[in-house]
Amino acid sequence: MKTFYYKAKQGPQKIVEGEMQAESRDQVASRLSGQGLFPVEITARDGSLAPESDSPSPSPSSGGASLREKIAFIDQLADLSSAGLSIMRAMDVISKQPRTQFWNHLLADLKRSIQSGKSFSDALEFHPAVFSPFIISMIRAGETGGSFDLSLRQISQSLEREEDLRSKIRQSLLYPGVILSFGFITILILFIFVIPRLEGLYEDFGGTLPFITRIVIGLSRLALSFWWLFALLFAGAGLYLKNSSQKGNFSWRTFGLKMPWFGKMLRMEENVHFIRTLGLLLKNGVSITEALTVAGNIAEDPALQSHVAAIKRDVLQGHSLAHSMEGTGAFDALAVGFVQTGEETGTLDRSLEKISQVYERDIERKIKVLTTLLEPLLILTIGIIVGVIVISMLLPIFQISFLVR
Repeated sequence: MKTFYYKAKQGPQKIVEGEMQAESRDQVASRLSGQGLFPVEITARDGSLAPESDSPSPSPSSGGASLREKIAFIDQLADLSSAGLSIMRAMDVISKQPRTQFWNHLLADLKRSIQSGKSFSDALEFHPAVFSPFIISMIRAGETGGSFDLSLRQISQSLEREEDLRSKIRQSLLYPGVILSFGFITILILFIFVIPRLEGLYEDFGGTLPFITRIVIGLSRLALSFWWLFALLFAGAGLYLKNSSQKGNFSWRTFGLKMPWFGKMLRMEENVHFIRTLGLLLKNGVSITEALTVAGNIAEDPALQSHVAAIKRDVLQGHSLAHSMEGTGAFDALAVGFVQTGEETGTLDRSLEKISQVYERDIERKIKVLTTLLEPLLILTIGIIVGVIVISMLLPIFQISFLVR
């Protein structure tokens, strides 16, 4: 019996560490998976890798795996598997295609794990930063039930729907972001180039300037005198956010969840992802408790994670899923009603799929409302700000013209 030190992921952000007595690294990985954790690193207590360990996961510095790349990989694997190729032969074919250094390293590592006798799902477990608990559980269910290629298709469709929904949310903020950027640049040009020239003209005329004109000129002087300070602050904030994101201390998605209106839409998207994942796992024969563990671990909303944990506790105590979901208050009456109907008719997986579709359509409607209202509101706001600046600088000219007459 040896002592192993491990690091494992609990959910998308949290990393847990500890020590465990076991015969081998594989035994440690199996126990961690049974606890709902996904191993990132397992080493012997003396600091050396256990001899039975696989190759390490690809280094983050070598790149990363985008969602589109994962979808393409899974689609290709499904096509090759449907054509009757073994998993090892399919991996050989995929490895010969031009890919990034990250993917070359990853595919080589997966092939070594499979050659050593591990199943494909076990090989994926050693790369939790690339393959989520949902992907691993679906593939394991497909391996057990003899529907490997079907599971891959379902994973691909689910990931595509997730990407499509998130893309629509991002696009809803793209045009407002462009408007704000152009508005900021316009105001900056006025403060740095236009107002200083008019200020020199007004000094030649003498006299007292209007109050609002003096305020705008003061802001322009402030921007000219301390532009370097503002630039340093922006650069420092950018570097801090970048480093915090890499270390897992900050997430733009977590930040977005705290925003008033946008946060509500993101929480709805999280609910859609959770419900769709739960339905797919149940459809492929995964037990309700394991499905809840996996679906809860891939949630990025801390509130939803805690709700799922409460649901799992209630289900283990013998309560129905509908009763447990209703008790959290995180799901509306429509979702609870669908789940209750699914449990009573034995079609829970189809009911969960139906709920996710209803929620997706609701999010799309909210996105349309957001873009319809937000765009003209931003244009009006920026127009008012620019208009006030322009009018404040023209007021002295109007006064001079009035005096001349």
